[in-house]
Amino acid sequence: MKRRSCLPSETGSPQNSPPETKHSRWEEENSEDISEEEEEFFDAPDEPYCEEEDPPAKPHQCEAACVSVFTEPSPPVRVTITQVSSGSLSLCWDTPAGEVENYIVTCSSEEDSSWQELTTHTNSLTVSSLKPGVCYSLQVSTQLKNGRRSKPTVTSSCTKTHMESLLEDLGLEQHYKEKLSLTTVLQIDEKTINDESSK
Repeated sequence: MKRRSCLPSETGSPQNSPPETKHSRWEEENSEDISEEEEEFFDAPDEPYCEEEDPPAKPHQCEAACVSVFTEPSPPVRVTITQVSSGSLSLCWDTPAGEVENYIVTCSSEEDSSWQELTTHTNSLTVSSLKPGVCYSLQVSTQLKNGRRSKPTVTSSCTKTHMESLLEDLGLEQHYKEKLSLTTVLQIDEKTINDESSK
């Protein structure tokens, strides 16, 4: 018995091959177009490339803070009573260090509830319109241009009575605290009387 071998003929049907997909067909059809686009992209002349940069940051600016510094004024020193009468008191003082706009002098008394405030640009002042025989408190303060005042320097003095003023005018103020007789005031003694009578 003869056996026949079945061999595929060359003209027969092709061997099983993987099926063609739509994707592979699209690649074949468009491969030439893609390659041409790539050539055009890479063959394009160089063009300047500008990269946008952020604007430079502004330097940090510190906000100015206003700080007021006040100078404490110095009070007057060595306030001295220079003259006393029955209706006025005169005083002077040493000028303190620093710039001084003016001086404020306050005169007050607990006896008659009086009060005065005077301003002067010099280092001396006379307080008038006072009552005789009354003790007054005098306060002297320094005032700057900004209106600030120093602590006051305090002194006190009493005005003279009418009798003291009269004796001062007569040159007999040293006898005010003594008992004065008419003979003492007129400086009359026995010898003076005898001399006058002999004439």
